[in-house]
Amino acid sequence: MPSPLGHALAGVAIAWSAEAIKRRQIDFTRGSTLAVAAAGLAVAADLDWLYPPAHRAMTHSLVAAVAAAAVIAIMKWRERSADTAVVALVCGLAYASHLLLDWLGGDTKIPAGIQLLWPFSDDWFISPVGVFRATDLGGFFKPWTMVSNALAVLRELLVMVPVAVAAHAWRRRRLRRRTAWTV
Repeated sequence: MPSPLGHALAGVAIAWSAEAIKRRQIDFTRGSTLAVAAAGLAVAADLDWLYPPAHRAMTHSLVAAVAAAAVIAIMKWRERSADTAVVALVCGLAYASHLLLDWLGGDTKIPAGIQLLWPFSDDWFISPVGVFRATDLGGFFKPWTMVSNALAVLRELLVMVPVAVAAHAWRRRRLRRRTAWTV
């Protein structure tokens, strides 16, 4: 499954794409851009590592993604922000990107995958197409594990960096075009 770096790149790409669509930078809170919040939320599902028996379960479900979007919506609504719905949607999509990337990743654990439909189903879901290599945290400092994990991170960077660069270029072009029209 992807590393936090790959997940963060996905969240940033989603935020930048939303800003390209809106043709303006969207603030998450004063002094914080939406891209920073989206990167954090895209990584947040892995906080369940704090309690390993729950890893890849409830925080890796669609219910968790909807809950994250709802919490952000309430937070933004309390600020009386005009962008409440947009920010909540982007944040929910950023969180859900974690689920997508993990679903597309390899997994060495049994059962493999994520509990995408928790609490409605105890089934585990994983794509038959392994876009991302499995990472191994057991024996983390053993030479073979380090090489294997480095290759996994390299592969996810080869997939995610072009996506993030494309989103950034699209956002930059759209924001520049908006600025030219308003002058």
